[in-house]
Amino acid sequence: PMPLLRLWSWRDLRRRACRAPEVDIRLLQSHAIYRNCASSHESVRFFWEALESLNQRQRRGFLRLAWNRGSLPMTEPWEQGPMIELSAKDDERLPRAWPPLFLLLLPRYSSVEACKRRLAAWLMESRRPRFDDADGAEEEDKEEEQPPQPQQSQNQQRHQQQQHQQPATRREVPQEEEPPGAPDVRGLA
Repeated sequence: PMPLLRLWSWRDLRRRACRAPEVDIRLLQSHAIYRNCASSHESVRFFWEALESLNQRQRRGFLRLAWNRGSLPMTEPWEQGPMIELSAKDDERLPRAWPPLFLLLLPRYSSVEACKRRLAAWLMESRRPRFDDADGAEEEDKEEEQPPQPQQSQNQQRHQQQQHQQPATRREVPQEEEPPGAPDVRGLA
């Protein structure tokens, strides 16, 4: 195999063996799939403009949050591209992601500045260490990894708790209310 390596320049070999040196937002955008919106939607354009404004380190951080990888695929075709779905209009809500699906639930921001601000906050929040007790941290991690589920009534929740016989000392984590039109990603995986 060593004589075959001489067929490539060092740059070609590095490109084949290592990750892409830069996160190309235009390339990422060309592989995007849109649910309940179009690439021309105002909030989607705000999102791509906000991503373009990030430096390379922040772009890799975004990929880690949204896709569990720090670089774009090196070869075509990609196994999957980003799936973008818009949620309710809310300049204070952070984006949400389900990395196994590369699904990004993006609030309908009113401006590029609002989108940049919330995207930066999301990236910073993900770098902050958690100081919760072990049970609470595991429970929160499990909730974040799960796609949104339909809300349960209080009776259904009590019944489910009785079935699992949870200890009384376990802390309850309130479910976040999903906006109308939240993605139903069950069965997509």
